Amino acid sequence: MPNDSEHSELFSELTATIDACNKYNVAIYPIDVRGLVALVPGGPGARMTVPQCPGRAHLLTATFKDNSYSRPHLLRVQHTGGTSGGGGTVGGGSHGGAPSGGGSSGGGTRGGSPGSGTGTGGRTGSPGAPSSPVGTRGAPPAPISNYYNPNFQPRTLIPQLPPSATDNQQVLYALANGTNGFVIVNTNDLLGGMQKIAKEMDEYYIVGYVPADTPTGSCHAIKVKVDRGDTVVRSRSGYCNVKPADMLAGKPVEKELENQAKGTQTGSIAAAIQTPYFYTSANTARVNLAMDIPANAVKFEKVKGKQHATLNILGMAYKADDSVAARFSDSVDLDLADKKEVEEFQKQPFHYENQFDVASGQYKLKVVFSSGGEAFGKLETSLSVDPYDGKQFGLSSIALSKSVHRMSDVASGMDAELMEDHTPLVASGVQIVPAATYQFQKTDNAVMYAEVYEPLLTSTTPPQVGVELKVLDPKTGQSKFDTGMQNVQSMIKKGNPVIPIGMKVPVATLEPGSYQVSFQAVDTAGHKSSPRIVDFQVQ
Repeated sequence: MPNDSEHSELFSELTATIDACNKYNVAIYPIDVRGLVALVPGGPGARMTVPQCPGRAHLLTATFKDNSYSRPHLLRVQHTGGTSGGGGTVGGGSHGGAPSGGGSSGGGTRGGSPGSGTGTGGRTGSPGAPSSPVGTRGAPPAPISNYYNPNFQPRTLIPQLPPSATDNQQVLYALANGTNGFVIVNTNDLLGGMQKIAKEMDEYYIVGYVPADTPTGSCHAIKVKVDRGDTVVRSRSGYCNVKPADMLAGKPVEKELENQAKGTQTGSIAAAIQTPYFYTSANTARVNLAMDIPANAVKFEKVKGKQHATLNILGMAYKADDSVAARFSDSVDLDLADKKEVEEFQKQPFHYENQFDVASGQYKLKVVFSSGGEAFGKLETSLSVDPYDGKQFGLSSIALSKSVHRMSDVASGMDAELMEDHTPLVASGVQIVPAATYQFQKTDNAVMYAEVYEPLLTSTTPPQVGVELKVLDPKTGQSKFDTGMQNVQSMIKKGNPVIPIGMKVPVATLEPGSYQVSFQAVDTAGHKSSPRIVDFQVQ
């Protein structure tokens, strides 16, 4: 039985998959090859006499269950009673179904101040509600801090499922119904079913219309009806208004930011940046860029009775020969009700996140941002991605965080991340928000995130894996804290070579000063990774 966190992950993955299929006009037609089955006498229609498949369909496998650990240093979520306000129940069985009711914090439209229903966010969240100073796209500090997040809404793309669907069939029914396909089930005539699918390829209508403007990231249900009786109409379940990866491509502001990135002029707005990376394939990494931008640098003006601001951002990774190896651009819209909300917004830095893929190598990363006018910010930092062939035992780089959230609290935000082809940092059933500055107060909830890569986990006799976190004095190398080697078998998903690790960093026990986090992994097959080290400060 999956827990709430696992349900949230599966729903997010399902929503993103349906959205991706609909973007490219792909219909899915699942076939149940078990053929004709009989119902259990006197039992519910959903229970069949054939054994259930050993597991249910997993659309993505980069996350894992929220288990309880006997060792104190591995990251755990403190579960509290009750559920987020406005949430509904999950129908259609224990492993799927469509959510009913609203989303967390009252559902409805996303963005703006609580209760106003106004405003749109960008690819990330901004400072959260006044009681939650730092938010991020898809990972609010608390349910109310979806404040600026336009992606906070019920999952409209997941269709209602037939009550007769078994647990293992529900994902297939959702994929079929959400993409204008159908399921071939409970029949021995598989050839006839395949012929029906082939026939449908030549018998369909294309209906087009121009929808109204909606906030970026919002999803909308579609229902097609005809005025003929005894007619069954199937169509995709909806669409989402999702940002492209290169939002500013072809716009004048893109050229302006490019010139500022290439020019010698330094920016007038300071900001903080971190760029941890995690491998996605051989010699290819996903860079998780995190920035803290002074909120008073975001310029608001009154538009249609609201306070509106747009923050344009361009990032480019340059090779040694000054050619561009990777790039991204983004435009973040913010709408607040009045100047009072603007003043509240400006009390904390604006936290921004983005992701881009880059090959292993040495780069100079330049990020330029502007909110209009002459002022702009320009950051330059070195980006070094170590070679990794995907066949050896290894480690990602390290991301430090000041904020983690239960997956059940950020489910709709995770939908948006996956639909934008972004992968959140998830470990032990929580989403970890990468920090832009590695300066911690003793009261901060400091967490380290890293990924262990163990290709032998896909073998028939996988090894055991252990990890160790140390806090070091950078001047003397003396250990100030050491977890010892800890077994992470409970964190492993069978057949998945990636092990996401979240571990607490005990800043509360450290004196103010400079420190290093050192993280290392080993396995019982005799492999040992080189330690990953990152600097941080305790204030």
